[in-house]
Amino acid sequence: PSRHPSAVIEFSDYENFNSYFDKLPKNVVRDYKIAEGKRYIFEEFNFNNYIPDIHEIHQSTLKRKQKMNPYYLRSIEQMGGYPEKEKPIDEPACESHHTKWFGVFRYLKNYKQGKVTTNKKLIAYCGVAKDGDLSVITFLFCHTDYLKNGGMFYLLLNTIRASWYTGKCIQYWSMSRSLENPDIITWKKRMLFEPAWLHAKPLRNGGVV
Repeated sequence: PSRHPSAVIEFSDYENFNSYFDKLPKNVVRDYKIAEGKRYIFEEFNFNNYIPDIHEIHQSTLKRKQKMNPYYLRSIEQMGGYPEKEKPIDEPACESHHTKWFGVFRYLKNYKQGKVTTNKKLIAYCGVAKDGDLSVITFLFCHTDYLKNGGMFYLLLNTIRASWYTGKCIQYWSMSRSLENPDIITWKKRMLFEPAWLHAKPLRNGGVV
C-alpha cells in the first residue's frame, strides 16, 4: 500500500456536479460567485498560445511565496517564446490517456500574446492528465492579483465540472501531512477532497490483464 494518501474527489459519492457544488462551504461558493460576477471566462486552451501570461503568473506567485521550483522560473524564451501565430487545440490521440490545459481568462480588448491578438488575459491555469478513469491535476496556478476575486476557486471548480462525466474521480496531489502544508490540506478539505489510496492494474496492449 502507498505510504501517503492521495487527495481525491470520487464522483460516485454525489448524484451529479450540482449536488457536489451544493455541499461546498459558503465561503468557497462566495468566492466562486465573485469570479462569476467579474465575468471571467473558463475554457480549454493551447499552452503555447499563452506563454507570456503563464510566465507572469509564475512570477506573481514567486512574489507571494518567496521560493519556487526553478522549473517555473524559466524565461519566456526558455518556455517556448512569444507566440508568432495562434495554435489550435489538438484533439487527443487517445481519449483515455492525454493532457488538457484549462484556464480562467479576463476579457481585455486588443490584448496580445506576442504577435497574436487574444482579446483576453490568462489569469489562472491548470493541467489535467487523463489516465483511464482517473483525472489528475498536474499544475494549478492563479495570478496573485486575482486570488481575492476568486480566480483559484473558479478555475478549480470549473475544472472539476469539466472532468465530471469523463471518469470516476479527480486527484490533486496528496492529503499527507508529511508532504503537504497543513493550510493546503485544510484548503483541499474545503473543496471536499478526501484521502484515498489509488491502485492500478497492469496493462497489456491497451487492455487490463
